[in-house]
Amino acid sequence: MKKKLLAVAVVGALASPLAFAQNVTLYGGVDMGLQHADAGQTGAKNFVVSGQWYTSRFGLKASDDIGNGLYALLQLEHGIAADTGTGDDTVYGSFWQRTSMVGLGNKAWGELTLGRQYTHMFNMANQLLPLTFAGSITASGTGGNDVGAPTPVGGIQTPSQVRADNYVKFSSANFSGFNFGVGYATNGVGAEDTTHTNNGKYWDAHVGYAMKPFSVDLAHSSLKADTGLATSEAKRSQITGMWDSGAFGVFAGFAQDKSDGAAGFIANFDQRRMWIQPVARFGGNNEVYGLYGQMKDKANGDLKTTWIGVSYRYLMSKRTFAYATWGQAKNDNTGTLPATSLGRPQNFAGPALAAGKDKSDGVGIGVVLTF
Repeated sequence: MKKKLLAVAVVGALASPLAFAQNVTLYGGVDMGLQHADAGQTGAKNFVVSGQWYTSRFGLKASDDIGNGLYALLQLEHGIAADTGTGDDTVYGSFWQRTSMVGLGNKAWGELTLGRQYTHMFNMANQLLPLTFAGSITASGTGGNDVGAPTPVGGIQTPSQVRADNYVKFSSANFSGFNFGVGYATNGVGAEDTTHTNNGKYWDAHVGYAMKPFSVDLAHSSLKADTGLATSEAKRSQITGMWDSGAFGVFAGFAQDKSDGAAGFIANFDQRRMWIQPVARFGGNNEVYGLYGQMKDKANGDLKTTWIGVSYRYLMSKRTFAYATWGQAKNDNTGTLPATSLGRPQNFAGPALAAGKDKSDGVGIGVVLTF
């Protein structure tokens, strides 16, 4: 009898902190599949992979209604390489690598959040996330690594503006279709640098209009590197637009990525990117996504990469779906970008093209269960 009472007491003690939060949600999912990648590499070309379409993860969201329309919110999210059982901490060194933020919000004016989180630039470039092909192609240049993390594009290291550390982010409410946001990170690439004043400083801003089925957005960002002896700045200017009727939609964008030199983690580049991504939905359970994209680097021998791809998703239930995806990257002028993702190491099979090869292909199938 005493053991039963003790067990009840322990369970009650563990559950009591959650009772104070008005809304607590545990969420996540696992994506597991097979991939065949041909980048001219030797050895195996067939792989079991996690996160081809949906990055395997689990997370926690909570909110509290403070009153008078004001609420508090938090989110913690951890990525998983389900094929090996390892997590983001083994790759990036932090457990809550995907998201770690807290903030205040009001439906009348928007949300102010602080911590490690997605940037405005990423959100605007990836409004239909499946169109980045998750484990195949990232034509917008914002898929894969985080702000300041080196992303190889034709041999050139560029910042990719996905998430930022130490990031203060304001996202407005919708004002008759118009919305805007601004963000600033004292050091968007890790721990605060107390030696170099400008190292890792990042800011971005966007303004958009969204009234179904149409939306358009303008965004700009800046990231600085400071070694004490030299400084460098990488900038992105971007315009995106989307029309989506439900049965059919198309998402398109253009961006210019440019740096003023090579210092610290920023290399010399001058890239123009464009992408067009259609989607068709039919039969209640079927979705087909397409992609055509192109990147040119004017600062490094006119390197050029062209992407094409198609993905199919079958919705088995509200939480489970199966998919098949194919993508190809073709390089000109000694470019070396593969068709597979430049993100988490477990997501791609051919991280570099073999010598003398200018084209790579990737095909994958898998299943996703979310909760």
